[in-house]
Amino acid sequence: MVFARLIIEDNDYGVMPFMVQLRDVDTWMPLKGVECGDLGPKMGYHSKNNGWCTFNQVRIPREWMPMKFVSVDKEGTFSIEGDMRALYSVMMDIRT
Repeated sequence: MVFARLIIEDNDYGVMPFMVQLRDVDTWMPLKGVECGDLGPKMGYHSKNNGWCTFNQVRIPREWMPMKFVSVDKEGTFSIEGDMRALYSVMMDIRT
């Protein structure tokens, strides 16, 4: 799961989650435009594996975006599904 800015025709709709393939399934090399690596061991957290990833001119198909609360139709129209107060409360609960 990658959290990236959703930009449609120069309109920025903020950060949204996307399922993104990072590596080739045969060679395990990063796909074109994708750079990724390991941050290395963390003191006291040897069971945690953290890494980094950058994207350069990578287009993510709209089908790879979970569309339960927000959606993008085939014409590129962005819409919010559901009550904004409920969506905001989920965000606040996660941040707390």
